Amino acid sequence: MQPWQYYQPESVHHEFLQKLVPGDHIDLLKYDTTIKKAYWSRAEIIRRNVGSLDLQFLKDTRGQSRVVDEDSMELAPVGTRSTDFEWRLELKVGDLVDCC
Repeated sequence: MQPWQYYQPESVHHEFLQKLVPGDHIDLLKYDTTIKKAYWSRAEIIRRNVGSLDLQFLKDTRGQSRVVDEDSMELAPVGTRSTDFEWRLELKVGDLVDCC
């Protein structure tokens, strides 16, 4: 995906953000400092503050959480950026996975 493909029209992004409530799932950019990479993942809204959102990544063994400005372009409607996430929800001990 090219950098310009991450852009969302302002009106669509604004409408999506206005409807978010705690418990909703969204796509959120996640930064892995170990491998120095940013990628899209899924997160749950924990709390809505004035101008920001408290978020917790789903299925994250490190319990990563973030506070993000509510108008951030690092937020997207669920399933629009992290298009291959669902299989992670079904992982269980003993499953084989390929990783980097």
